[in-house]
Amino acid sequence: MPAQHGSYFDAEFVSDTWTKADVEVTQHCWRRPPAAVVAEFSAAGFVIDAITEARPSEEALRRFPAELGPLTDVPSFIVYRLRSGLGDSR
Repeated sequence: MPAQHGSYFDAEFVSDTWTKADVEVTQHCWRRPPAAVVAEFSAAGFVIDAITEARPSEEALRRFPAELGPLTDVPSFIVYRLRSGLGDSR
C-alpha cells in the first residue's frame, strides 16, 4: 500500500496499482484507525468474531519473493469477520 499521508488517526482514501502476470490492478480503499472501524461496526449492530492481519502464504512468497517479501512484517490489510449483535446481552 502507498505511504500514509496524514496522521495515524486520519481517515484517508488511498489507491495502489500493482502488476502480476501482465495484469495491472488498481486497488482503492479507505485507511482508518482500527478504533474508528470498530466503532462503525458497533454502530451498525455488528460484533467482531475474528480479526486477521493478512500475510502472504509461503507458496506466494516462493513465487513472488521480491514483490511480496516486504509484506511479511507489515500487514497490507486487516480482515474482520463480523456477526450480528442482535440478541446480544449488551
